[in-house]
Amino acid sequence: MRRLAPKRPRVVPDITALIDVVFLLLIFFMVTTTFVGSEREIPIDLPGAASGEVESVQHHVVHITAAGKLFFHGQEVDRDSLIMVLGKALQEFPEKLVIVSADKTVAHGRVVEILDIARQLGGKQAALAVEIIHKPAP
Repeated sequence: MRRLAPKRPRVVPDITALIDVVFLLLIFFMVTTTFVGSEREIPIDLPGAASGEVESVQHHVVHITAAGKLFFHGQEVDRDSLIMVLGKALQEFPEKLVIVSADKTVAHGRVVEILDIARQLGGKQAALAVEIIHKPAP
């Protein structure tokens, strides 16, 4: 009589963990792309400076375009709205740096006005955004 070999159990790899990782990566890239794209849409030609530094601290950003439009964290606002939203943001996080990113054609007085508003609303630190240029080596 012929003996049958016992059936081997079929091995199926569990890919649940792999699917979880792929979905997490997908969500991460979708969220990151949304945040990066929002501020790059604002047309600003920054002035150049050889002594600029890259800021790694948390910050609030106010953009001023060449046409004089104001943006706070990528959202267009008018002067009164800027006072309201920046004031609320500084009440919540007063230690954050306020960065004014103004087009190089914007009048100096307009930049000073925005810096003054930030200071009056409780901003402890402020900075101007510049495009870092490299000096040629001597």
